[in-house]
Amino acid sequence: MSQPTSEQLIGLNRPSAGPTLAGANLDRLPGLIDRRPTRTTTLLEWLTGHPLVPSAVGIMAGISVDARMALPFYLLVLLFILAAGAIFQFRRADGLRHLAIGIAAFALGALLHDLSFRRWPQDHIVRYSDRHPIPIRLMTTVVSPPRIQSADDGNTNRFSQLPRSRMMVEAETLEGVAGDIPAERIGLC
Repeated sequence: MSQPTSEQLIGLNRPSAGPTLAGANLDRLPGLIDRRPTRTTTLLEWLTGHPLVPSAVGIMAGISVDARMALPFYLLVLLFILAAGAIFQFRRADGLRHLAIGIAAFALGALLHDLSFRRWPQDHIVRYSDRHPIPIRLMTTVVSPPRIQSADDGNTNRFSQLPRSRMMVEAETLEGVAGDIPAERIGLC
């Protein structure tokens, strides 16, 4: 007679009719065992298939929060560096890695908003306007002649659409409440 192996002693090779609890076959008891994946597993599988979602949500949240209240620049840089370190540290843990990517994107979005609107403002019409709309007069020069384009984009529409015209114009001045504001940009109308 041969000696039993260690697997046989602990019962790994015995035939089983499924998981048991005190002799009861749990496969026959509905509701006790849920074979569906957990919500966390489903979310992680979805995030693996859509890797840009944490970044996009983080950047949008960072811009939104920084637009409401100015976050300290040094705190955002520190948060970005810590999140980058966490991405490297948690490179094998999917959930924590996705969270760290979202936090890094939040810090990046807030930094970009802070830089473009407070520290190094862009030459944008928003800087010259108020919260309430006001009528203005924009003096322009036509750079290219108007081009008529069909509005048909290949999709089936319920209503017929009229053709559109496009032309390049160069803005010269913007007449505001306090007087003329010089403009230097070329725009598409």
